[in-house]
Amino acid sequence: MIMTTFSYPLIDTDGSLFAVLTLDMSLDWLQSVLESKKTYPHSNLLIVDQDMNIVCNPISEHPFEGTIFDQPIVKDMDFVFPPGFEGTVWYLVGPACVTKIKYNGHYAYCGYRTMENGWYIFVTNHYRDIFASLESLWHILWAITVVGLLILFFVSRHIIYKIARPINAFAKAASKITDGRFDVPIPAVDTQDEIEDLGNALRFMQKSVTEYIEKLETTTAEKERLESELDVARKIQMQMLCKKFPSIPGCGINAYSCPAREVGGDLYDFFVNGNDLYFIVGDVSGKGVPAALLMAITIAAFRAAGKKGHSSSEIVALINNTFCKSNEDMMFVTLVTGKINVKTGDIEFCNAGHNPMMLIKPNGNPEFVKAANNLACGVVPDFNYVSDSFIMQKGSRLVIYSDGITEAENAKQDQFGEVRLLEWATKGGTSMIPSDHDAVSSLLQSVTRFTAGAEQNDDMTIMSISL
Repeated sequence: MIMTTFSYPLIDTDGSLFAVLTLDMSLDWLQSVLESKKTYPHSNLLIVDQDMNIVCNPISEHPFEGTIFDQPIVKDMDFVFPPGFEGTVWYLVGPACVTKIKYNGHYAYCGYRTMENGWYIFVTNHYRDIFASLESLWHILWAITVVGLLILFFVSRHIIYKIARPINAFAKAASKITDGRFDVPIPAVDTQDEIEDLGNALRFMQKSVTEYIEKLETTTAEKERLESELDVARKIQMQMLCKKFPSIPGCGINAYSCPAREVGGDLYDFFVNGNDLYFIVGDVSGKGVPAALLMAITIAAFRAAGKKGHSSSEIVALINNTFCKSNEDMMFVTLVTGKINVKTGDIEFCNAGHNPMMLIKPNGNPEFVKAANNLACGVVPDFNYVSDSFIMQKGSRLVIYSDGITEAENAKQDQFGEVRLLEWATKGGTSMIPSDHDAVSSLLQSVTRFTAGAEQNDDMTIMSISL
């Protein structure tokens, strides 16, 4: 057994040595003490003297021999301190010093503190032991995040499916009606909202078309048949477009749609929910009855989703999936929808392949509002639509329009274009035309003067919103 002896002389009052007090200590006992004080499974405590000679190093094959320059001091690592280690970077932690060790891709922390007799006590800990609880917490947080996102995904999917289910049924029925199957049953819903209004409108259309077919059997006038069919679609379309513009404190709104034929494919709608003004302007591909039916479905989906508090991108995604699930004629719709907080002027909107909105600032300078590159609705199912936002200052005007405005042609087939639209905004703007009704009329008159009596080749829709 390796022992160490500590001696102390005992002197009497005359200064004479009369005895020596000695203490014998087993170094194995010291090794066991250091082993018992380990903080982690891979920790190591060792003691060295002033010359860095090892007094006791429990992990060494020869725990009482050598120096820290020729014996490993980190458990499971063959790391040996290089001479002059005092010059390395050490971090003061209270009265102790700590440094980080990297060896063969492994990390450990080593600290030392001076003892009263001038010796040093070193402690080494593996990185993985120190941060084991943190890594476990990190894994738990990741698991909670993944589970939370999955739950959110399925709950959102269920809510959207619940909203879209009756609209999908109406879209399928409308698609079959457009194919001539006027006896197809239209599902009855009792939601007391715009979805129920859409069902009533489709049943009214079905009833009107059925009555017309019965009338057609007694007449051979093809023109009368076409006029009757278009009249039904026009009534449906006109019923869906708002004609009364509410008085909103601090905000003005007006809109107008002029179809190129008896029934067009352009649409607009809006409603107020608290301090938020929801709006939509769109253009359905094609004309006639199919475009009018899809226009009605778009407006109904916009109102149903908007009043449930969905964001603009979620509203557009709902309309897109509704189109894609029942779109045998491969029709699509471009649109801009959003909401404006009339108190703060904050605008959140989503542009699905539509013409850019034009913002006329209080100083009269117009500019086109940039938006994310989103596809039109009805092209790709489950497309990830992205919203944009900006702040509309008091005294500004937002002009939303369909491509029938910028693509209006005169007799020379020159288009009105965005340049003339900006010129109109610069001259008319917000100061010269404070009323939204007058702004809509002014822009329509400007386009009419440009075309100079040429045949209208596309639907024209304008919406003006001012703060």
